[in-house]
Amino acid sequence: MKERRFSFENNSLDAIRLFAAIQIAATHYLNLQLLHFPAGGWQDGLLLSAKRALTLFPGLILLFSISGFLMGASMERSKGRLEFLKKRVLRIYPGLWAAILAMAALAVLIVRPGGEELRSLGIWMVVQGLGLAYTPGFLQDFGTGSMNGTLWTIMVEMQLYLLLVLFWKRIGRMKEAGWGCLLALALAANLACGWAEREGRIPAGALSLLSRTFLPYAVWFAAGLCLYRFRETVLPALERGWVPLLALYALYKGSWQAFGWNVPGYYADFVTSLALPCLAIVLAYAWGKHRFRQDLSYGIFLYHWPLINLIFAWRLPERWDHIPLFLGYAAAFLLLGGASWFLVERPAFERAKALPALWNGGKK
Repeated sequence: MKERRFSFENNSLDAIRLFAAIQIAATHYLNLQLLHFPAGGWQDGLLLSAKRALTLFPGLILLFSISGFLMGASMERSKGRLEFLKKRVLRIYPGLWAAILAMAALAVLIVRPGGEELRSLGIWMVVQGLGLAYTPGFLQDFGTGSMNGTLWTIMVEMQLYLLLVLFWKRIGRMKEAGWGCLLALALAANLACGWAEREGRIPAGALSLLSRTFLPYAVWFAAGLCLYRFRETVLPALERGWVPLLALYALYKGSWQAFGWNVPGYYADFVTSLALPCLAIVLAYAWGKHRFRQDLSYGIFLYHWPLINLIFAWRLPERWDHIPLFLGYAAAFLLLGGASWFLVERPAFERAKALPALWNGGKK
């Protein structure tokens, strides 16, 4: 059989990234709703089953691994460090700043903060605008108690980008052994962070700070970066067996849920941390070219948590049936994701004449 030549552009990364954002938005809501507003009955049972199915494929791991894969391509296509950083800033910060303004406006309209509280909100806007996530004290009783429980990942992502810039030339020259060492070190960091969290060997404050660094999560990004480096040999070989690979992964994760296997790792067990990035990239190419003209994933990621805050602040789960409420929430975060893309993200790229090809699954 003639071998199919690898083509970077022929992928379904758009679809997998959109699924990852929806998975994060859905599981965040379901985790919090089932915890704080449990009603029991068949509706909650159905939602719990949906949550368990979605948690087989953690969206955060998918997003970090896809990012690593695409950043490998961006490094090759960028003329230098400055151009690479410009692309990343234009992709991340316009949407983030718009979301910060929207969250601040929501807080002012609903909580109606006073003078000192407004000053605290202003400081939060500046600090959060740089990517450092926290919640002002006067808002810690509003909604979920967190302004946006997902934005810490932006600073982690920026740390990984800066590492690529710092080691730009060395990464480009690495041989197979070097890539193996990089992946092994990233996995070791993940396991060490998981051990520190599980055993309680470091103070809670230090552990919280550690969770905001790249160390626990670098293994997913490194796996994606490594897959890009060896894309022409590894991916075509794995593509041919994507059906049994997917079945084996689902069987493992289902068994892990059913039997409560205690497999070490931070955020996810180490098998998932290595297998899911591979599976995501392999599926993206095995499924062929399925591309989206619009990218709702970042907007969904930015706005789903403030939407949860609004739902919880109004205590809607106590007043509405849970399944219709969840479906309404899903429709709302899709609309907000679309609004972010059309009103903020895409216009920012067009005005700067720097549309983010690599963040759109490789499109020019």
